[in-house]
Amino acid sequence: MQRAFPMPADASASGSLFAQDMRAIREQQGVSIEAIHEETKIPIGLIEAFEESALFDHPQFNIVYLRSFVRTYAEMVGIDPQEAVEALDRAREGRYARELAIAHLGLAAEDVAPPPEPPVEPRAEPEPPRSVRPPTPPPPATTPAATPLAPAPAVTPPPPGASAPDVASVWWKNPRILWALVIALVVVAAVLVALVMGRRESAPESVVGSPADSSRAAEAETLAVEVPPPRIVLGDTFVVLVRAAKDRLDPIRVKVDGDLRRPYWIEQDSARAFAVTEQIILEEQLDDIEVAVDGIPYPADRRDARGRLVLSRPVLQAYLDSLHQR
Repeated sequence: MQRAFPMPADASASGSLFAQDMRAIREQQGVSIEAIHEETKIPIGLIEAFEESALFDHPQFNIVYLRSFVRTYAEMVGIDPQEAVEALDRAREGRYARELAIAHLGLAAEDVAPPPEPPVEPRAEPEPPRSVRPPTPPPPATTPAATPLAPAPAVTPPPPGASAPDVASVWWKNPRILWALVIALVVVAAVLVALVMGRRESAPESVVGSPADSSRAAEAETLAVEVPPPRIVLGDTFVVLVRAAKDRLDPIRVKVDGDLRRPYWIEQDSARAFAVTEQIILEEQLDDIEVAVDGIPYPADRRDARGRLVLSRPVLQAYLDSLHQR
């Protein structure tokens, strides 16, 4: 559900200028806020908020609602609706330069300050290269004076007939070597037995999972379930947007709460917003419209026996609850 639209950082100031110029034009034309309220059915408090900040940050006024309201407002104060919508779009981008005040209030173009430029981050200046001293070569190694080598002692050959001792007979007759071999064999045998027994005992555990593993898996599946979105509840006043999607509405008849049934002419691809407290009834040309309640599309084919589209608070709340349960 679209609740707001992205804006640059300077759009708030630009939107305030746009809203103040619209209010000044309305006051110059002698049109009251009450007259705007009677025509648009928008609460007076919201109209006053629009003339302060253009409702850029209001949670119930997305861009479709806002453009529709600006078109109707412009028609009532004598401004071309397309001119007003283009000024609104420039304000949302932070580029509004008081074009409406220049065209309708006599403001001189040279008196208008240009829109603020986005701040430019200063570039970091590169550090000057540090002077690198060449490495100091190590002092040459001093070669010690050659010393005369002592003559190797003469090796006396064994007398003829003498033989080398038998290695096998030496270790076999040493009891320490025998005991070391026996102990090594015993240790190796014990390690092999422990490995074989450990494999036999761990085999059943690998086949059948423990209850702790099952509980951990269940907890992981529970955490993997997506948390449902919060329930949508209608406020004291909800906004119903009627858009001429397929053809010009010539006219559509609308009854809001206890008010009289009134005709409304809406051009194709344009929309009109109605502020509703309890119930709104739409009649005629219902096949050519699209309906949204607080920005949420509502099917226009849910009609009563008389072919009317009756949108009461209980019906709409039940529909929103059904969307929440999906």
